[in-house]
Amino acid sequence: MADKGSAAGGVTMDVSHDGPGTENDPIEAIVALEHLRLVQRLLARHEVRCEVPDERTSVDLGLALLQLAPRDADHLVASLPPVPPDHPGYQAWAKRRRHGLAANDDDVLTSVRASFEGRYAGWVPTLGKNRLVGSVSGGGGSVSHGGGEPPTRAKRPASWRLGTAGDGMSVGILDTALFAHPDLAGGYRGNSPRDVLAVPAATDALPFAAGHATFVAGLILDRAPGATVRVRGVLDDKGNAKSWDVATAIVELGRTGIQILNLSLVCYTADNKPPLALSTAVDRLPQDVLVIACAGNHGDPRLGLGDEHRVPSWPAALDDVVAVGSAMPGSGAGTFKLSPFTPQDAEWIDVLVAGEGVTSTYFTGHGTAPGAASADFEGWARWEGTSFSAAVLSGEVAARASARQISPRAAYAELRPALQNQPLDRPDDGPYLPPFLPL
Repeated sequence: MADKGSAAGGVTMDVSHDGPGTENDPIEAIVALEHLRLVQRLLARHEVRCEVPDERTSVDLGLALLQLAPRDADHLVASLPPVPPDHPGYQAWAKRRRHGLAANDDDVLTSVRASFEGRYAGWVPTLGKNRLVGSVSGGGGSVSHGGGEPPTRAKRPASWRLGTAGDGMSVGILDTALFAHPDLAGGYRGNSPRDVLAVPAATDALPFAAGHATFVAGLILDRAPGATVRVRGVLDDKGNAKSWDVATAIVELGRTGIQILNLSLVCYTADNKPPLALSTAVDRLPQDVLVIACAGNHGDPRLGLGDEHRVPSWPAALDDVVAVGSAMPGSGAGTFKLSPFTPQDAEWIDVLVAGEGVTSTYFTGHGTAPGAASADFEGWARWEGTSFSAAVLSGEVAARASARQISPRAAYAELRPALQNQPLDRPDDGPYLPPFLPL
């Protein structure tokens, strides 16, 4: 895998804006359990009381989720010492103060960090934000298909899900809820009613993203029909969740005996640093679990995102996570073309797998999305995105590990010599292009 951003550890603070909210939303922060009392004492000194219920602490993660009412956040930022001008977060903090804006989570974390740094010779407790998973600042990119096109209707392939490849393998997916599709029968397990839903009525209107987990599971089971997919429905039917919920689900799923964890979801940060909750969760997984994650669909410069078309997506860009982008085979032997939605010149992407025009299981019903034409589906769809490149690779690794009776890590490692020998079709000083795996 490429050398990528480090996972959580030591002292970490995220100070970036992640998604829309309202003035009545609580201000949320994530803090290491061993530093919780220290942070609470700071709040208490400034007459802000913050109790943390048991459901907002995770021993598995070693983290707690703090919530402050907006009025308490305003009071805290106003009562703490001013942020010094040489502080990395000063410009954004000062601009909001000049305009008299209500304190947001960035303001709170910047003020709290500066206060600890001033008192403890530059040291700060481990703090972070409860980031929104599935959005990118400036638009474009989502857990479903990012800047790509919506799904279209498709028919069941005649050769779909044949054989017993992947027998004995367990693949976890964190995604939307999965619909109990008849062509997936016997291939999946859920843990609660939010994980697996009944097949919707043909007249039901659903967001396109609601079929995401069903699509991902179908791709995995097509490659490894003998495997078992363990699904956790952590994303809503529009493909969004908070990083705290995703992180706690990661560690819960890691205890079920899965060997591969497919994360076809993304989180972007304005400072391009790893989100504390997600990186901590990946660190806490058993060492033998191979994590495969999509690289995001924000790569097309035509989306108007500026430099954001190549920023890292998380958890894909973490160390020890296989980050998967999309490319399509070229006309010549050994050639390929990067899919336009894959982040470009991104050294943190490890491998490319075809993710355009992919057919898989989907819901039956009426699909809709803002700004897109609606469509009717009958259990199958054709879609594109790095989410599906990751799912194809997860299924392929499961099948190879089962056939060779080796670990998923060893199965992926066997693919790497062939990948490294792929021609890159670029000059030595050109942009980075990950190796392409034709599956």
